[in-house]
Amino acid sequence: MQVLPRDLRLKPVRVLVADDDAVFRSLVCSNLEGRADVVCEAEDGQRAWELLLCETFELALIDLSMPGIDGYALIRCIRSHPRTRRLPIVVITATADPVAVKRALEAGATSFLAKPINWNLFGHHIDYMVRVEQSNTVE
Repeated sequence: MQVLPRDLRLKPVRVLVADDDAVFRSLVCSNLEGRADVVCEAEDGQRAWELLLCETFELALIDLSMPGIDGYALIRCIRSHPRTRRLPIVVITATADPVAVKRALEAGATSFLAKPINWNLFGHHIDYMVRVEQSNTVE
């Protein structure tokens, strides 16, 4: 089941993908086709934060291990700013040990997916996150 058709959505779905691996970002973007109206890419936490401060997103997909501002610090920045504090954040990372999961969730991540990604489950997860975000917009 995919998200609502574009003409029935409350607003366009804009997704930020922050990961220092260009190939992985490309795979994520390909798998967001039909699920997101706009996908913006950031190669590190600093660029992701710059985009978050000047654009509006319905969902952020964030890697934990990035140069400069890592995923943990980026999540804390997102949660501490009034403009972005309610943004759903899905952590996608190869660092799937229990300590990393706990740290990410304590920093404010909404959910967690481990690499390698099961792309069928990824699609369902993204659809669900967008539906929840859109339903929270109505309330």
